[in-house]
Amino acid sequence: MPGVLFLKLRKLHDRITLNRLTATFFLFGFFHCFGQGIIQSLLFSADSTYHSFISEIVAAADVPPANHTYFVGSTLRMCNYLPHNDTNCVDVFTINQPSHNSSKNSLVGWESLADGVKITSSNNKQFPVTLEMKDGSIGPLTLSDQCIRTLLYPDQHLSNSRREDLAFIFLQFWLFGMSVIAMCYDSVPHLMSGIAARVLLTAWSAYSIWRTKHLQQLYSALLSAPGLEIPDLVLNCTALMIMVWTLLRVYSVQSYKCVGAPARITRMLKLHLAVQACLHLEMYVLLAGMGLWIDQLLNTYIKHISTNTPIYKGVFIFYLILVVPWTILGWYAVRYEKRKTMFVFLAIGFLFFSAACVMFYSQVFRWTFYMWPNLGCYTVSYMILMVATMVLGFLCLRNFGQGLANYLHAEAALSSSHFSPEVFEHDRDVEKQELPEFPPPLHALKAGGFERPESTYYLPTLHAMEAASGGVVAIKKDKN
Repeated sequence: MPGVLFLKLRKLHDRITLNRLTATFFLFGFFHCFGQGIIQSLLFSADSTYHSFISEIVAAADVPPANHTYFVGSTLRMCNYLPHNDTNCVDVFTINQPSHNSSKNSLVGWESLADGVKITSSNNKQFPVTLEMKDGSIGPLTLSDQCIRTLLYPDQHLSNSRREDLAFIFLQFWLFGMSVIAMCYDSVPHLMSGIAARVLLTAWSAYSIWRTKHLQQLYSALLSAPGLEIPDLVLNCTALMIMVWTLLRVYSVQSYKCVGAPARITRMLKLHLAVQACLHLEMYVLLAGMGLWIDQLLNTYIKHISTNTPIYKGVFIFYLILVVPWTILGWYAVRYEKRKTMFVFLAIGFLFFSAACVMFYSQVFRWTFYMWPNLGCYTVSYMILMVATMVLGFLCLRNFGQGLANYLHAEAALSSSHFSPEVFEHDRDVEKQELPEFPPPLHALKAGGFERPESTYYLPTLHAMEAASGGVVAIKKDKN
């Protein structure tokens, strides 16, 4: 086992230090990962500070836990059950009516002093909460019941923002791991999966800036300017451009410069890597999406209005228990071309997708999906990845028995014999090379009275150590 681990670490080192580009790509991914993590951590800290301040005020007012707010046009409504109707909802205030906003505006500046504010409750139903500085430097401020109701909306939003920040922090490290895998295995599918994730992150960063400015118009006293979202957007755009450039400029060239498996094996290998890429991304997106939903179910007002909580918990446990074995099952089925295992993998994937679709029959899930765009993004993403994984898995199933498993087995045998193609040095960096000229097509040769010679390729074999020096055997393809 230590020897295998050493070989894997050596291969990783060889891939990272192959040329200037690979080293730069790795270092950029590493520092970008931590840079994004720091920015998201700062956002999480700011959201936690404001949320703690507001939630203490709401708790001091003894607001029923089932109460929640939402906007209908320019009117903020407060409800305590689903579906919403006039019997369980009341209007709180309408934008551009100063009479309703006066008590709310009196909170300006208090959020910056949250650590030194003393929050006390009273028996006065019209003014249930009083704020004052612990050192007595600022006099008491009484908050009306109307003001407390308006604070429910930012309380909900900031609570969800904290969850988003944590999900994005872990996602940065997950994407960095996928970038390392793409570099180790020259996996274009992993790189393309990373690019797709970066596109979504960049779009979300741009949306966050708009959302923050929009929410500032509603409760400007409780949210700061989007100073941290802008660097987050810049870093996401930079990472996206670097990954796209790497894909188009380097891996497209390497695919022509590589001497190894024939085109048929290469196509099957790409499908194999595409399944792995989808599974790697699916594992995080699925668990993150279901984790966000179950957190809503257990720690927000949804807990007090949901009538089918045990069923939702069962679905979450079903995903939690099976998602890792399902991922391993898919990798094993494709890697070793196990038909029965692949059928089991596809059946579980179908159950996963069916369970995700059935969740939309839940009224509370549909409401949370509608009100929280971040949960909607994760839900749609893992459903798309499920479909893509099953489609790619079926395509791999059709190619079983055509030589991919033997090629991968022979390649692994050579790797265990200290043979690693990554250690070969090149006269020029890959990014400086030009695409080679393609040979004339077969019909052009025949039209000129020539026959194309038998194609030859290098295939690693289990008997490579018995072959001539070089460790590979030249194999001629059959004409049939």
